[in-house]
Amino acid sequence: MDMVTMRVFDALACGAFVLAEYSDDLARLFEIGTEVESYATLEQLIEKVQHYLDNPAEARTIAYNGRARVLRDHTIAQRLDTMLTTAGLE
Repeated sequence: MDMVTMRVFDALACGAFVLAEYSDDLARLFEIGTEVESYATLEQLIEKVQHYLDNPAEARTIAYNGRARVLRDHTIAQRLDTMLTTAGLE
């Protein structure tokens, strides 16, 4: 499935570290490994969970970067503006 749920945006906006299933949309919206982390297989998920449990400072840095990206580029107001512009209503 190629989509990014609101949960990703919400968690990042709250400063949480997000490890999400990889999608092209996720990679288009965020820098993987810098603003959000992703996995494509169960093995990758297990490896990355262990990696970030062993390296919490790295996870915190990614969380910080993800929050900054959401607040800079992905607020509800920005999304609404994009929708209105696309619909020709603004």
